[in-house]
Amino acid sequence: MKIGTLNAHLLFLMVFQTTTTCGQQHQEEQQQQQQGSPRKQRYRKPDRNWAKREFIRLRKGCEMDCLSRYLPEEAMNCIHECQSPDCYIQVFNINPLEPGEIDIEKGMEFEDCHRAELVHRRYLERINRNK
Repeated sequence: MKIGTLNAHLLFLMVFQTTTTCGQQHQEEQQQQQQGSPRKQRYRKPDRNWAKREFIRLRKGCEMDCLSRYLPEEAMNCIHECQSPDCYIQVFNINPLEPGEIDIEKGMEFEDCHRAELVHRRYLERINRNK
């Protein structure tokens, strides 16, 4: 063998060896990931819509309860009172909705009050949990 051919042969073996080693490492990493190796936990974004989802969840439960006892046109006062008695008194106590009436301003005021109540309730739960 000539020196040039020997160097080329050695160079080929070195490249082949490193390629094989890298491929084996990659396969080992994939196997570890498939087996459920501990991963670095990602930052979890704060849930900004939880109050809206909770409001809707409570409303659906109250709707099912009130619609079983009242006609749909007459059930709105029952639904609001079921969701949040305090906000119902604050918004609708002086002038409750008449059967079939839709008052958008009062509805928005009630929703704002109820969401604020949910936020405050969650805040108190976190304080009590940390004690």
